[in-house]
Amino acid sequence: MFDAFSALNDPAGGISTMVLGSQITSSYESGIDDATVAALAADTVIFMVGLDHSMEKEGTDRDYISLPQPQIDLVDAVLAATESSNQRMVMVVLNGGSVSLDSYKSHDR
Repeated sequence: MFDAFSALNDPAGGISTMVLGSQITSSYESGIDDATVAALAADTVIFMVGLDHSMEKEGTDRDYISLPQPQIDLVDAVLAATESSNQRMVMVVLNGGSVSLDSYKSHDR
C-alpha cells in the first residue's frame, strides 16, 4: 500500500514516509515515538490498521470488535500528539469482519 501512496504523492512534489508503529497484535519499543515524530512532520497521516487471518477466519470467532490494543495505543498517541495541528488524518481499516471505530468518530480531521 505504501508504494501506491508514494506513486501518487511523490511525483506531485510530496514526500512519503512510512513508519511501522506496531504489529497487528504487538508493539514495537520505539514504534509510537517514531510514528508520533513522523506524524508531526507530515501534512497528512494515513493510518493502516486492522486484523489479520489469525483473528479472522472460518471457524474462529472474536470475543471483541475493537482494534487490537497495540493499534489503539498507536492511533490514540498520534492523535493526541497532533491534536493542535491541522494535519489531515485518514484511517484505512483492513478487516473481514466488523471493527468498532466509535472512539474515532469525533476526530474530524
